[in-house]
Amino acid sequence: MAGRKKTRRKVEASLARRRRREFLFRGTGMLATGIGVLFLAMVFVSLVAEGASAFRQTYIQFEFELDPGRLAPDGDLDLAFADFEGVVRDAMQKRFPDAVGRPARRELNRIVSLGASFQLRDLLAADPSLLGTVQTLWVPASSNVDMLIKGNIDPDVDEALRPLTDRQIGWVRSLEKNGELRRSFNTALFTNGDSREPELAGIRGAVMGSVYMLAVTLMLSFPIGVAAAIYLEEFAPRNRWS
Repeated sequence: MAGRKKTRRKVEASLARRRRREFLFRGTGMLATGIGVLFLAMVFVSLVAEGASAFRQTYIQFEFELDPGRLAPDGDLDLAFADFEGVVRDAMQKRFPDAVGRPARRELNRIVSLGASFQLRDLLAADPSLLGTVQTLWVPASSNVDMLIKGNIDPDVDEALRPLTDRQIGWVRSLEKNGELRRSFNTALFTNGDSREPELAGIRGAVMGSVYMLAVTLMLSFPIGVAAAIYLEEFAPRNRWS
């Protein structure tokens, strides 16, 4: 009887130690997970706070004459060689006829993104029958104009110290006053990949890269993790290491 009690006490003490170790192991794991989640949340909050303005983009409205003489001089529309940039320049020159001279026209062309010509190309690719018509479209403004509208460029500082000239700011204010400038949700942020033009850059490439990386990681880690768990539970020798 005394031997049974002694054995029972040893078993209970062993179970108590095992429970304490298990509790410590679980607690350490939960603490580590909590710290990781906390830092991950801090990263996401920082990203959203710093990049919230990227979710909205500035757009400018112009009337574009899809002139066959510019886009299909030989009678056949070839999207690869059509002069869409010329169509954009013509629309801007028509809207601001006071931009006289090469320097002024060069400044005027810089208030609209290169994405405007891509937008016209996609429009005609989807419906070639629009050739020869006049289309009123909202096209993305350049990154400098976007920064001005978002308040990141101070128009009151010396002209030599900012990326926009007084003349460009005057044109932008004119568009804003006439309701031809607006800020909308930046869908390009999610549909576009990397670009040298900030206003056209998106996160699609980064997101897809992360998805592929997670998929490969899951395919490698899941079978290895399950196999390791089965081995440790069913086949591994019972020792301190296992």
